[in-house]
Order: sequence, then C-alpha cells, then structure tokens
Amino acid sequence: MRTSVSQSMDYSWDYAASLFWSRYPNPFSKHVLFEDTLERSLIDSNTLYTKRIIMKQGFGSIPFWLRKILSNRHELMVEESIVDISARRITTITRNVGALARYAVVEERCEYFPLVRRQEKSSSPQDCMQIERCLSAKSSLAAKVLYPLWAFLKMRYASSAEKSLLGFNHVCQMHSQNPSATVTVAPPSSLRDSARSHIKELARTQRPRVVIAETEPSN
Repeated sequence: MRTSVSQSMDYSWDYAASLFWSRYPNPFSKHVLFEDTLERSLIDSNTLYTKRIIMKQGFGSIPFWLRKILSNRHELMVEESIVDISARRITTITRNVGALARYAVVEERCEYFPLVRRQEKSSSPQDCMQIERCLSAKSSLAAKVLYPLWAFLKMRYASSAEKSLLGFNHVCQMHSQNPSATVTVAPPSSLRDSARSHIKELARTQRPRVVIAETEPSN
C-alpha cells in the first residue's frame, strides 16, 4: 500500500536546508509534542546521518470502529535522515514505533532537492526546493480491517503533508525576516520522561543502524 505527494517551496534548497532542523515548533505542527536526537554522525565530509525520536499527538477524531487500534493519545516515531551537501539532497525515512506498530508499520520517505523553476514574467530562473513524499504501510491485519485503516491513514496523510509544508514555509519566512529568530518550547515533564524512557528502551534493545545511507537517490 502506497501513496505519494509532490510539493515545492519558494525558497532555495540551500536556504531551506539550513533550517531543516528548525522546522519545529511552528503554528501548523502543534501535533509534534517532543523530539530528541538518538544518534548523529558524519558518513563522510559532505554527508550527515541523524536518527531522532519524535512524539506526536494521537490521531484525533477517528471512526468508532478504529478506536481500538488507534486509541493511544500519543504516537512515537523514529526518523532517520541523510543530508548530502554535495548532492544537495535530504532524504528522510520515518516509521512508527508506538501503539499502532502492533498492527501496522507505516513508513514515510521524503526527498528534498533543488528545483529550477522559470517564472512566466521573468527571464531569470528561480531556485526552489522540491519535496517528494511517499507513504507506505505493511500489516498482517485482515483485509476487511486493513483497507479501511489505510483509507483513513491516506486521507489523514494528505492533510498532514499540507500542514508540514505550511509549517516549513512559516519557519523559512520567519527566519528571512529575522535571521536571529529562535523558538523553543519545553515539553511537559510527563511527555519528556515518557519519551526519554522509550529512548533508553530502544538503546538497550536495538543497535543503531544506518538503514538509508546506501540507498540510491531517486531522480
């Protein structure tokens, strides 16, 4: 099961990439409650690998018959990313490790790369950033449950992708107006403790692995 979304930003790749780690918090991504870095290392002089854990708000208003599967108030995600400065490309893979993972593993792959756009009223090309998002799901659930669940997740993903774009644009605009602007939000202690506890559990049970470092970039 797979669905994709194509987006573009009216900011250069170099500028937007410099703010990639400042995407949260923003007014359009209030569902992102907490984020922390598990691992960060240089693969070579131009390539940075990062693994983060992200805690997000639950699924909000959901159909009654899905509440047993999606009843958890918070969902934990692991995000792995490769920032390749020489290729001017950012690749991220995000997957769920919270309550939903007992029933389905949902994975999002995002590619951020430059796009040269020619404006109709200008002879000068505009350097923009293209974002290609792809969502996939794997599950052993019966078809009568899996297909309605996928329909719900796909519908929710379209809205989430739009909010992610709006939030990233907001951060880029904010920093273009005030380059020294910084925003910090301290998570509630209960959320912070819960996330850190899960981080320790992951560290004990899973060896850090670079799962996307050798992935060939798509054209």
